[in-house]
Amino acid sequence: MIFLSLSTLTGCTPSNREEVNAAETETENEQMKEELEILQKENKELKEKFEHVLKENEDLYGLRNDLDIKAHQVINAIKNSDTETLKKLVSKNVTVEYNRMITKEEGQNIEYIYSFSEGDTIRQRAFFLDADRKTYISIYETIYPKSEFFNSIEFTFVLEDGEWKLRTILTGA
Repeated sequence: MIFLSLSTLTGCTPSNREEVNAAETETENEQMKEELEILQKENKELKEKFEHVLKENEDLYGLRNDLDIKAHQVINAIKNSDTETLKKLVSKNVTVEYNRMITKEEGQNIEYIYSFSEGDTIRQRAFFLDADRKTYISIYETIYPKSEFFNSIEFTFVLEDGEWKLRTILTGA
């Protein structure tokens, strides 16, 4: 009797409890659906970001490979004193002479005297592409045979009329 009077006072009958539980379950389901939609949207955005970064990296490494080949063409042209090939690889601001390159930049001349020899080991150590994607810097290390001495060489390429051209070679020990 006490139970019956309490049930009557609170208004909870077995069928009311089922309705309340069903309503709570429906509310929970709606919340979970909303959370799922948010998570799916975030997942899609992250996947698109990842694909974009992956594409940028593939493009960057492709460019790195292409300009590494071009840098080695420059080195081989220098080793072989092939000024005609070298002239095709350099920027319009560069003058090529028998044993040197002169870059005219901002009112000054940057001169590079060729110094590659057969047997030198040349390895790329770093590369950078400017934010404007028009200037590329590649840093190489030259190790000389039978010597503990090495030299760093910085190649700067610029995008000129849709083609990458060598602008400067700078060295530092």
